[in-house]
Amino acid sequence: NIEGKKLFNRAIKPRQPGSSIKPMGVYGPALQSGLEKSKSGISNGPSEGSSYGQLWTAASVIDDAPLTIQGKLWPKNWYNYYHGLYTMRESLEQSVNVNAVKIFSDIGVQNSLNFLKKCGVTSIKETGNVNDMNAAALAHGGMSVGISTLEMAAGYSTFASQGNYTEPIAYTKVTNKRGEVILENTASKTKVMDEGVAFIMQDMLRSVVTSGIGGAASIGSQPVAGKTGTTSDNYDAWFVGFTPQYAASLWIGNDINVELSQGSTSAAKLWSKIMKRAHEGIPTGSLASAPGNVISVAIDTKSGRLPSELSALDPRANTVRNEYFIKGTEPTTTDNVHVAINVCSDSGYLATPYCPNAVSKVFVKRPYTVDPRVSDYGYEQPSYYCNLHNPNPALFPIDPTKTLSPGSDNSWDGSDGNPDGGGIVPVEPGNGNDNNNGNGNGNGNGNNGNGGQGNGFPDWVNLFDR
Repeated sequence: NIEGKKLFNRAIKPRQPGSSIKPMGVYGPALQSGLEKSKSGISNGPSEGSSYGQLWTAASVIDDAPLTIQGKLWPKNWYNYYHGLYTMRESLEQSVNVNAVKIFSDIGVQNSLNFLKKCGVTSIKETGNVNDMNAAALAHGGMSVGISTLEMAAGYSTFASQGNYTEPIAYTKVTNKRGEVILENTASKTKVMDEGVAFIMQDMLRSVVTSGIGGAASIGSQPVAGKTGTTSDNYDAWFVGFTPQYAASLWIGNDINVELSQGSTSAAKLWSKIMKRAHEGIPTGSLASAPGNVISVAIDTKSGRLPSELSALDPRANTVRNEYFIKGTEPTTTDNVHVAINVCSDSGYLATPYCPNAVSKVFVKRPYTVDPRVSDYGYEQPSYYCNLHNPNPALFPIDPTKTLSPGSDNSWDGSDGNPDGGGIVPVEPGNGNDNNNGNGNGNGNGNNGNGGQGNGFPDWVNLFDR
């Protein structure tokens, strides 16, 4: 009998998982959906009005920009600003709340729900006035009941086990004093995701520890992959992860909600301390290697496409890196985000034909109107022309916040043509501004992926999780 008034097993009692749900609720199902679409004949070309591409991959670019849902600016990121363009891998590494919601909104609640169930999660509330069929619960972990540490560990182990879910068991056999087997138990295994999806998720979770916010979980003697999680008001702190030998889930909190003085970093540190002891004397192992259906392709991290000659010229640094893809989901077109344009070195705006110091620079041009609140806004192609050397602001519109320099010759009517130094220089067909008038960056609304799948979220949820 395992029931009783004084028995409380925290390993099987659910708690809100915070961002540690994202691998199973958002990123895993997104990769699986990308694979399934590719099998139906869809190739990974660019998508209209967004940076995602036709298929979700680790290289898909999501814009961490302000998102409005049901009239509210939601969600906020744990770092309290908006970064701008991030790949899916980078979004997981930095636990970007906005991007998790955008991906969730695109794949839909049913894909997320099905994937979580396949990974062994049994505590999702699907019906009732308060339920988990929304982004706050399945993309951010603000669930009605939560998930147990046992189910979290078992779920993450699918990424380390080539996509196989293994039912958790407490024993394999029991023998008597004569060595005779009196009880025997075998864990059942079920294939729940493609082997390539499992490998790419494993590699993304590995980079959370090596390049992202989960670095405190490193143990030195073994490679570690995993994800942090923190819930509203710092009531719960998580780290869930695995090594080549073990998967483990760690939760810090109180049975009655009390705000913790530290967040998920403390959970990652404690996880590391325990796992270092657990791995003493074990030779260094390796996580599962790439299966035959996974390839490595060089991509541009601002477009998610194949690199162009401008990718290496981004002023922030070379934006080319190798990324893993399941065969058939790799990008088929070239970087369509980087553009080279002539700007006036005096004003920083698009050069007019009369700018004496026009220089060519590489910028990013999103296929939709960029929100100026993103931190990478300064790398976006200018929308207006120089106000210092502007012969005709009707032809070359200037920033409304700027005034036209008194020295500009406003009598010029453009009849002599445009000298080589002025305007936008298209890099390839479709890049730059087709009308060469510098008005805006497209017709999008900057809220990629927020299109309604119809699932709301509780008004009381205000997650700042990571």
